[in-house]
Amino acid sequence: MLECAGQSLILRLTDISITGAGLRGEPPAPLGTAITCTIGGRAVRGTIVRKLADGFAIKFDEELKTRIEMIRGFYAGNYVKAFAQVATLGVTTAVMRRLFD
Repeated sequence: MLECAGQSLILRLTDISITGAGLRGEPPAPLGTAITCTIGGRAVRGTIVRKLADGFAIKFDEELKTRIEMIRGFYAGNYVKAFAQVATLGVTTAVMRRLFD
């Protein structure tokens, strides 16, 4: 879903990366307009940056928090969680078992 200028639109996604996305259809506003795009339940701010033959492109916000959310949501699913520390003894033990079993 795309929210722009007070309207909500459901558009077909044609491509996506952590930096932006392509959408099919007419841009809902002029180039440079700020939008909010909700993909997979994650709301991401962006800007309409380019008109294409059959749609338009948006560039996602470049904040680190936005990039982390994009990577977690689109490449790792909801299974990746931030962690504070690694249990090195447990990891080392598991690696050694795999090597020598």
